[in-house]
Formats: sequence, C-alpha cells, structure tokens
Amino acid sequence: MITFTNRIRVLSLIFIFVALVLIIKLYIVQVINHDNYLNLGDRQYIKKNSNINDRGDIFFTKKDGSYIVAATMKDDYTLYINPKSFFTFIKSTKNKENKTGDQILMDLKNNISVLLKLDEKQISDFDIKLLKIKDKKDDTYFELIKGLSEDEQVLIKTLKLDYVGLGKEKKRYYPGNELASNVIGTIGFKGDELAGRYGLEKQYDNTLSRKDKAYSNFFVDIFSGAKKIISDKEGMEGDIYTTIEPIVQKELEKKILQINQKQNSDLTGAIIMDPYTGEIISMAKVPTFAHDDKDYDIANYKNDMIESSYEMGSIIKSLTMSMGIDTDKVHADSKYNDVGFIKVRDRTMWNFDRKGRGVITMQTALSQSLNTGFVYIANLVGNEVMTKYFNSFGLSEKTGIDLPNESAPLTSNLNKGDVEHATVSFGQGIAMSPIGTIRSLAVLANGGHIVNPHIVSSIKYELGTTKDIKADSLDKKTPLLKPTTIDEIKRMLIYNVDNSLLNGKRKNPRYNIAAKTGTAQIASENGGYIDGKNIHTFIGFFPAYNPKFIIFMYTVDPKTSRYASESLASSFLDLTDFLIQYYEVPPDR
Repeated sequence: MITFTNRIRVLSLIFIFVALVLIIKLYIVQVINHDNYLNLGDRQYIKKNSNINDRGDIFFTKKDGSYIVAATMKDDYTLYINPKSFFTFIKSTKNKENKTGDQILMDLKNNISVLLKLDEKQISDFDIKLLKIKDKKDDTYFELIKGLSEDEQVLIKTLKLDYVGLGKEKKRYYPGNELASNVIGTIGFKGDELAGRYGLEKQYDNTLSRKDKAYSNFFVDIFSGAKKIISDKEGMEGDIYTTIEPIVQKELEKKILQINQKQNSDLTGAIIMDPYTGEIISMAKVPTFAHDDKDYDIANYKNDMIESSYEMGSIIKSLTMSMGIDTDKVHADSKYNDVGFIKVRDRTMWNFDRKGRGVITMQTALSQSLNTGFVYIANLVGNEVMTKYFNSFGLSEKTGIDLPNESAPLTSNLNKGDVEHATVSFGQGIAMSPIGTIRSLAVLANGGHIVNPHIVSSIKYELGTTKDIKADSLDKKTPLLKPTTIDEIKRMLIYNVDNSLLNGKRKNPRYNIAAKTGTAQIASENGGYIDGKNIHTFIGFFPAYNPKFIIFMYTVDPKTSRYASESLASSFLDLTDFLIQYYEVPPDR
C-alpha cells in the first residue's frame, strides 16, 4: 500500500511538472513569441522567406537624453496573384459577368492603380507583370507589387478578390533615410546570407541579429537555463544606442553638402566630437547614400572618415608647435629668420608662396602657416624626440573606433631620416584617417590626453541588462604635454581665429575659439603627388579653455578655392555659432 501511494505521488508530481512545462511553453508561444509566429504564419503559405524576421533597433540620442529611432523593423507587404485560382475563377460561376481573363486583369489594374495612386512607370511595370500571368496557369504565387505599406494593404483588402493576396514580411527601416547613413550602415545579402554590411549594422551584427525564435527547440528552451544567459549568442542580443545627436547631424550634413557643391569637390567630410570623452556627436560625408535609393553608387557606402587615410597638411603644425613648446625649444614669441625656404640635406622646402618674411615670431609662422618655421622646430628637437612625441599623440596607431574597416595610418617616415621628419613637421609624408586625426589633435583641446572615439553609448540587452560605454577619467592619467604647453598652444590657436582667420572678421567677442587650417597635396598611388590636386583640412575647438566640441573638416580636391581658409573657415564658424546656440554654451570671455 505504501509503495502504491508513493507511486501515485511520483506520477502526480510528473503530471504537475509536465503541466507546468506546457503552461510555460504556451506562454512563450502565445505571448513572448506571438509576433514571430504571427509573421511566420502570414508568410508560410506563400513562399520560403529569405528576409529577416526580426533585428535589434539602433537609436540616435538627443541632447536632452531622449532617443530617436535610427534603424528598426517594420511590416512590409507584397501584393501577389494566385494564377491557378485566377483561371479557375474565370471558368467558375463566381464570374457572374462572364468576363474574359484580359477584361478581369484590366479591371484589376485600374482598381489597383486608383487605390495605390500608381504613377505612369508603376502602371507600365504592372502591365508587364500581368502579361506574364498567362504563362503561369499552374502556379500558385506570382508577385505583382512589393513594398506596400500598412495603409496600402488595407486598401487592397477592400477589393475582396479570392485570387489576390498579400504577403507580410519584416523589413529593415531607416526613418531618417540618409541621415547618418554612413554611420548607421545597412544590411544586405552576401550569397544567401542577410546581415549587416556597413557601419554599425556590420560592427554590431551579432548584437542586432535575432535567432528565429519560432523554430526554437522546445526542451532546449526550457532546460538551457543559465548556460544560455552566460554563453549563448542569444543572451547577447540587444539594441544599440548611439552618441549621434540627430539635429546636429542634420545641420552638419547640410553644411558639408553646401561646401561640396560650392567647391565642386570630390568628397567632403566632417566629425564633431567631445574632446574629453571621445563621444562622436556627429559624423558625415558627401557623397553619401539614402536607404530608399534604388540607383545607388556602391562607392558611397564607404565611410571615408574611417576607411581612408590622407596627408593632412598644416593642421599637423599645431602638434609640431606643441612639441617645440613642450621641449622648451621654442615659444610663441621665439624668433627665426624666414627666407622663404629651408634646406635639409639634398632637399629644399619652401613656404606655400615661396616668399620670405625676414625675422618673425613663431606665432607668425603658425598664423601664416609657414613651412620653414616647422622644419626649424623639427631640427631643434631632433628626429628621435619628434618620433616619440608624434607616436605619443596616437598618430601611428588605429583609434579602435566601434565602426568597421578602420584604415591604418601610414607613418613609417617617422622612423626615417632628416628629410622625412622635416616634411612630417608641416603635415606631409604621413597619412592618417580623419578619425585618427581628430583624436590626435584632441590632445591639445583636453589637456594632453588620448581619448577613445566611439559611436555607441550603451547596449541594452534583451535579457534586461545594459552595458554602458563610459570614457575613462582623464583626471587619473598623466598628460602627454605640460599644462603650460597646453595653455600656450591654445593661446596661439585662439590668436589665429581672432587675428588671422578671414582677417579676424569672424572673431567672436564672447567665445575663445581655437583653430588651424591645412592644405596638402594628395599622394599618388604610383609615388609622388598628383599635380594640382589638394586636400583642404580644418581643426577647431571651443570654448577653447574648456572645450565642449572639437570639429574636424576636410574637402578633397576642391576646384573653387585654393586654401582651406577660403573653403572651410566660414562653414566651421557657422557650425560653432549653431552649436553654441543649440547647446546654450555659456561664454568664456
């Protein structure tokens, strides 16, 4: 009797356990995975679907901390006809008016054209597809129109035609279209695999991708437990929150488009970054791409600010000057005799206009961007020390930014002789990516520290946890330059804006703005430089003594202006005015 009772209890416990498991499974099916099953059900009778069923979202972050969707999923509908049912309908009693197949198809075209407000091209494409139906009498599925919206599919349903249906799929949707498209990236096929191919979509593909939960193994779901949370990729699925501010991004894109058009440049780009945290507030380049553009140029998908390297020209002189000050070899009021050129071994290096100024100060050399002054500094400091400083500024390494395909800097000339160091001193002979350039020059803005540029501020995982991307505290780090060096180079760069840039006409009486222009020859793949082809560069930060922003701008092969002071300076100062007003930055003068 005791044995029988125990058996009953064991069986009861087993039944209770099974019941609980079934309840849990029903909850998973009907609640947690409801949308996944619904989407699969909507599609299963049509054709095998090769598109994604779900994918994580990407967000912009506004200045007030609120979020705006940059990439998400939305329902997308396909209008199709069942040819087999269509031809059955023609012969059936349901065809009460005894219309021919051609007449019925003409009515279908007219009704669809009116409901969806098709243009002439769309109507023409529709006609072509309808003509093919006669050859598909035994088929059960033939697509007519793809990419219909929720409202459009509702209109189609009002026709109530047995031989016409709608298939639903999930599609990747970018509400901003071309806004920050090079940063956000896109998804695409490579063979049969659909995944992130550019930008954040590629960089965080494992995080954004979703397992097809509708096909999950029942018992694996129930019993995998902690192992899934700790080690399975599904446990790392989440949404991406970026540092990109959408209003600033829109303004920057407008500004660089104006530059590119006015200068008839090959390409124009810009980055706005917090010099203390490395947060990228905006990053843009033109030409770019729009996500809904069918006639795209694949070259426009490349994020030039990450994936290309250039010789940056005279903006590098700011680093050379800071090195000279830090080693106590020169200061703003130090003087040298500028005869318009300087010889280094068998090479003669000239000022941009091949003119000499006589005995001048280093401030004049920086403000007028005279190559001779910086070769002079390089000679005083020496090759070994110069290499040490430039490497410490991060010029010879990748930044590690959280975007794919970062270009490696080309700085081998720092390991060579006098001539190579001389050319490096004024920004030729070494090449960096735009993101690497802004990081190195941020050293002058933030008190002498290397920061880690990044686009993502946090990842919110589906499990409920959040990973915040926080910058290291600069207070605990030893600066690369003395505080007195930072103060002096800032004063020199502020002097540039107040007195030299655009002849001082755009001096801001309430804000200290530090900036330097650059113009460099573009290197040829076959060695040497391309005759008459230049890149204009610009670096600036403000308010200079406690900067909130550092901005790097560049335009490749501008045809209208000869120097960066003509092509980029006004746009930079327009951006400073915009940012000051938008962020309500308090004045520092």
